[in-house]
Amino acid sequence: MKSHCWRQARRFWSGLLLMAWLAAAAPARAVVGYGGSTWGQVAQDFGGLEGLGSMGYVEQGVDWAELPGHTLFRSYADYRWRLRTLNTNYYNLRGFTLGTEFQFPIFRLGAQYNWSDYTSRNENTRSFALYLGHYYNWDLSRWPGLGSFLGVPIVGYPGSTWGFHATDCGGPEGFSTMGFVQQGIDWFILPGNIPFQTFGLYRWRLRSKNVALYNDYGPAVGASLRGGPFEGGYDYSWQYYPEIRTTVRESEIFLRWYYTWDLKHLR
Repeated sequence: MKSHCWRQARRFWSGLLLMAWLAAAAPARAVVGYGGSTWGQVAQDFGGLEGLGSMGYVEQGVDWAELPGHTLFRSYADYRWRLRTLNTNYYNLRGFTLGTEFQFPIFRLGAQYNWSDYTSRNENTRSFALYLGHYYNWDLSRWPGLGSFLGVPIVGYPGSTWGFHATDCGGPEGFSTMGFVQQGIDWFILPGNIPFQTFGLYRWRLRSKNVALYNDYGPAVGASLRGGPFEGGYDYSWQYYPEIRTTVRESEIFLRWYYTWDLKHLR
């Protein structure tokens, strides 16, 4: 298995080198874009298992070609982190990634090579991963008859789902999946075009290796304010930790952000 993974990694590196050579040889106008993004959150958990935590990434990519079906073929580099103050073993990490993927309107399918530092163990790992990600959003208020809630006019019913599913090919996490499905109600708009929202969601975080106090899943309810790339709020969740067979009722306050750019179109 290990030799098979290293063969995959060598092919991955060969593909990256080929793309780098093509980039150097092609005129700048042949590249579709230089898309980048950052996502992250800071949260204080009051349930006693995770404490103060933060996770996120900063990514810069090259969009090489747009294929039929609004599909981008791209490569990217990113810096990512996942940190918390309690139960940090095989949870806390930071590191770099090089990857290449096909980005469809809803899905992304790709491969990446990771350099990860598990900070609480002073352990550095390198791993090759294959992954499938998804993201989709909607607003139910566009449906006939859903312009109000129990007779109260509302702004909208925004919902979304996100997930990331990967196998790290012999690495420390094995097969992993995390994500959420969320449905909200935007009740009114505050000055500055800031919606006030209440929401319900179901979220999960699972992997096949080093699972203690990492794996959990369950529902949550909460409220938030959104302005520009930022969202801040509160939620109360019922999270089941299967390794200790315990459901923890916990509340948290959070601040999240998401922002994208394209260096090709900056002025």
